[in-house]
Amino acid sequence: MTDRQFAIGSGHARIQQAGRDIVNHYVSGEEPPRISPPRRVSAAARMLFGAHPPVPLGRPTTWLRPDADIVPVQPRPEVDELRRWCVSPGRSRLRLVCGRGGQGKTQLGRQLTGQLRKLGWLAGFLDAAQGWPEIEAALGSKLVQRKDTLLVVDYAENQALTLNRLADLVRRSPRVRVLLLARHEGGWWRDLVDEPAWSGLVDPVALPLGSLTDQLPPDRVRAVHGDAARCYSDRLGRPVPELSWQERRCTTTLDLYADALLQVLDAESPVRSGVPDDPVSDVLAHERRHVRQALRAEGVPVSAADLDWMLLAPYLVPAGTLAEAVTALESLPLQEKGALAKAARVLGGLYPDEAGGVWAPPRPDRLADTHVLAVAAGSVSDGDWVEAAVALCGNDGRPVRLLLRCLSTPRADPVGLRRVEQAVGELVVRQPRTCLLPVILAEPRRFEAEILQVLRPDSPDSQLGHDSLQAIDLVLGNLIPSVAWAKIAMVISARLVAETTPTEDASDAEYFQYALKLSTLGGRQGLVGLHRQALAVSEQAVAILRQLADTNHGCYLPALATALGNLSVGLATAERLTEALVASADKVRIWQTLAEENPDRFLPEFASSLDGLGLIHLQADNIEESLASAEEAVSIHRKLVSNDSAHLPGLARGLNFLAPCLVTAGRAADALAATTEAVELYWRLAADNDAYLPELASSLLGFTLARTTIAHDLPAALIAATEMVDLYQQLAEQLPQRFAGDLETANRILALVRNQL
Repeated sequence: MTDRQFAIGSGHARIQQAGRDIVNHYVSGEEPPRISPPRRVSAAARMLFGAHPPVPLGRPTTWLRPDADIVPVQPRPEVDELRRWCVSPGRSRLRLVCGRGGQGKTQLGRQLTGQLRKLGWLAGFLDAAQGWPEIEAALGSKLVQRKDTLLVVDYAENQALTLNRLADLVRRSPRVRVLLLARHEGGWWRDLVDEPAWSGLVDPVALPLGSLTDQLPPDRVRAVHGDAARCYSDRLGRPVPELSWQERRCTTTLDLYADALLQVLDAESPVRSGVPDDPVSDVLAHERRHVRQALRAEGVPVSAADLDWMLLAPYLVPAGTLAEAVTALESLPLQEKGALAKAARVLGGLYPDEAGGVWAPPRPDRLADTHVLAVAAGSVSDGDWVEAAVALCGNDGRPVRLLLRCLSTPRADPVGLRRVEQAVGELVVRQPRTCLLPVILAEPRRFEAEILQVLRPDSPDSQLGHDSLQAIDLVLGNLIPSVAWAKIAMVISARLVAETTPTEDASDAEYFQYALKLSTLGGRQGLVGLHRQALAVSEQAVAILRQLADTNHGCYLPALATALGNLSVGLATAERLTEALVASADKVRIWQTLAEENPDRFLPEFASSLDGLGLIHLQADNIEESLASAEEAVSIHRKLVSNDSAHLPGLARGLNFLAPCLVTAGRAADALAATTEAVELYWRLAADNDAYLPELASSLLGFTLARTTIAHDLPAALIAATEMVDLYQQLAEQLPQRFAGDLETANRILALVRNQL
C-alpha cells in the first residue's frame, strides 16, 4: 500500500423497486442533476405529486377507482382525526393508516388532501417516480419551507428506500407532514418507528381503517349500497334494478361498491365468476367479457383460457413500447399467438398508462390482484403457473412487487396464494438482479431460503453481479438491522469480501474498501453467533486499517475504531481478556479524540465505547475500572437523551451494562434501579422494533437476577424469567447458532427461581 490519500466514497447506481420506490444514487465524482427550485405552488405540486391526467371511465370496472368520482364520497371519522393531526401543533409529523386491500385507504388520502388544499395546504400523493432531484428541490425550496405540506405515501410497506431518503428532507422541513398508507404494519413499521432519522417525528400508533360496512349501521350501509347502484345505473342510462342485499358478500368497502355495480351489470346480462361471495371476482367476470368483445371487434379471436393469461400482461408487466407489450404477450402459454401486436394495441386502449407507456394495471389494485390469484389457482399445475409467471415477469423488478402485494389480498384462494408465493421464490432465484432487493425488503423471512440460495459465496449466481450486490448491501446498511435480515446481511458481506480481496499491488483505496467489508462481515457474523469466524475476520480488518492509519491518521480513524470494537467483542467472547482490553481501550481513545473535535457527530460513539470497555473490565474482575467506565457512559447517554430521544437505545444499553458493575461494587440499590430502568426502556423500544428483542431478553436476565439476589422479590423474578425464556425461545428458532446457549441459560435460571418459591 502507498501513502497517498484518496477520497472515501462508494459508487452508487439508480435503484428501482417495482415502479414506485425509486432512489437515485450517483457514481463517485458524478454530479446529480441540478433542479431549479419551484417559484409557484403549482410547480412545486408537479415536482412532488406528478401529473394527473383525466381518469379513463370508459368501462364499468373503472368506476370503482378511488379517483373515479362516480359515487358520493362517504365521510370517514378517520379523515377528521387526520385533519386535526395535520393542523394541530405537535412533534408527530408522520402517521400510518393500515387497512386490508379494498378498505378505502387511497380514497381516505384523497379526501384528506382535498380538504387540506381548501385550507391552503400543498397536499397530494408523493410520486417517487418523479425522481429525487425534483423532490429534494421542491422540499428544500423557500416556497415549500413556508407552506404547510402533506405528503401521502401509498403502499408504504414496500417503500423502505423512499422512506429512508425522505426522513432527512422532512426533518429539515418543519411544516411538512407525511401520511403513510399500508395494507399491514409488520417489521417494516417497527423498524421505521425506531429509525434514528425519524426519531421524535413518528406517531408509533397506527390508525386502523375498517370497512364502511363495519363503521355504519346496517340501514345506512344499505342506503350507501343503493345510492351507488343508482349512480352506476345513471351512468349506463338504465333504470335502477331491484336490489338484493347479502351482508356476507361485503366484508370490505370495495366489496360493497363492487356488489352494487355487479347488480346493475347483471340486471341486463348476468355473468358470474363461480367464486362464492366475492363480488370483486364477479365484476372481473364482466370485465373479461368486455375485453374479449373488444378483441374480437378488432379481429383478434381469443379463447377464455387465452384471455385469462393475456390479461396478466397489462396487469403485471409494464410496457413502455408496443414491442415490449408484444414480447410480454409472446411469453405467455397462449394456444393462439397470432395478431399479438393488434391484441397489445387493444389492451393498451383498455388499460392506458397515464405515465405514457402502452398499458398499466387497472385500479383499484385489488382487481389486478384478484385476477392474478385466480389465474394461478386455475392453472393446470404448480409448474405450469410458475414457468408462465417467471417467463412473463422477465427481468423487471416491478412485477415481483405486485406479486408480493397479491399475498395480502383478502379472501384469496389458498391454492392461488401458494402458487403466487412459489412464483416469487422462483423469481428471486432466477432473476436476482432485479427481484432480490424488493423481496428482501418486503418479506425476508418468508423467502429466506431462496434469498440465501442466491447469495451464498460458494454458489454465486452469474446474474447477480458485484454492483448489484453492493447496491443491496448499501440499502441494508442504511436501514436498522433486524433479526429478519441478520443471516441475509451476513451472507451478503461474506460474498462481498470474497469478491473484493485485493491483489498485492492494490491501492490504498482498494485495501480500505476491503477492510471495511471485513469489519462489517465480522460484526454480522457475531450477530448470528459465528464468534470464531468473526474474531478472525475482525483481526484481519484491524491489521489493514492500522497500517492505513499510520500513513493517513485522521482519514481512517472512524473505520479503525469501529473495527476495534468488533475485535474487542470477539476477543472477550474467546476469553482473551487482556487483548480485548487493549483493543477496547484503543477504541475508546480514538472515539474520545474524535468526540472532542466533533461532539455532535462522535459523542454517542464515545459513550458506547465506554460501555464496551466497562463490560470487558468487569469480565476481567477490574471492578473499579469497570464501574468508572460504565458510570461515565451512562452520564453521557443521559445528556444525549435530554437533547434527542433518538439516543434512548444507547441509554438502555448503558444501564444494562452498568447494573452488573454496581452489583459487583456492592451498590445493590443502585443496581436494582439501573436494571429496572433498562428493562422499562427496552420494553418500549422492542414494542416498536423486534431488533431490540435480544437486548430486551438480556435486560430481563439482569432484572431476574437482581430481583432474586438483591430484592428477594421472587414473584417479580418469576414473571421476568418466564418472559425471558419466551423471548429466547422465539429468537433461538430464528437464529439457533446465536441464541441456543442463551435459551439454555434462561431455562436454567427460570428453574432456579421456581425452586426458590
